[in-house]
Amino acid sequence: MFDIPDTVTETVRVDQLTAGRIIFLPMAGHRVDVESVRADGRYVHVDTTRGTFMWLATDQLRALR
Repeated sequence: MFDIPDTVTETVRVDQLTAGRIIFLPMAGHRVDVESVRADGRYVHVDTTRGTFMWLATDQLRALR
């Protein structure tokens, strides 16, 4: 895992993600591009360059500004 400088990132709620954003996967520390976002009630399905992930809509991720 690598350190992400706070000056170039922001915390974003998963339900506010849009295609084209660059996020950091919390457990792996990988930087990935968001390809599409689908809301499914409480959950949000996020298709990225490293696969599809599902989070609660209120979860927060680090993203490039």
